[in-house]
Amino acid sequence: MGLSRKDKRKDKDERKMYEKAIVRKPGKTIVGGISSNDLGKPIYKKALKQHRNYVEALERCGVESRSGEEIKIKRRLEEFYDRIEIVESPGTIEGGDVLRICDHFYIGLSTRTNKEGAKQLINILEKYDYTGSTVPLKKALHLKSGIAYLGDDNLLAAGEFIDNPIFNNFNIIKVDDDERYASNCIRVNDYILVAEGYQS
Repeated sequence: MGLSRKDKRKDKDERKMYEKAIVRKPGKTIVGGISSNDLGKPIYKKALKQHRNYVEALERCGVESRSGEEIKIKRRLEEFYDRIEIVESPGTIEGGDVLRICDHFYIGLSTRTNKEGAKQLINILEKYDYTGSTVPLKKALHLKSGIAYLGDDNLLAAGEFIDNPIFNNFNIIKVDDDERYASNCIRVNDYILVAEGYQS
């Protein structure tokens, strides 16, 4: 179930929650990646341009961007954090299945995030005074491919997430099926990053 207002931190405390971002230039294997949309096969040169635009957008949001493609992600994270937690096999976690709303994390159970991975992540979160719960997925590839938190109890939702009782305590902004890719957006501080062509 969603968090009640009294259990949430005031939204203004979340306005400047992102100060750093770790980004990685797309590899050529992106053309063989899986997707839940009908946008066609990825074009590598176009993906590189979109990645540059994404990094520039993050910088405009007030985030310091770092490229970490030449080193492993763990080493890069250790530059910013004193303690790194790891989900161990047989647990698996996909970043696109983890949605943070204030102090609570919703974890989608998908083909790339299993129950053991979610259990381990929730145990890790509780060590730091956060909470977590799972969201079984029916058709969506990843949780955040169909739902995004915009702040102030507002969720942008498409498909199976529009009527999901887990999110009953939130104000649901519905996205039509033919524009469902618009729900795959990211809130960064005071900005919402939306795929080009889906801004109103």
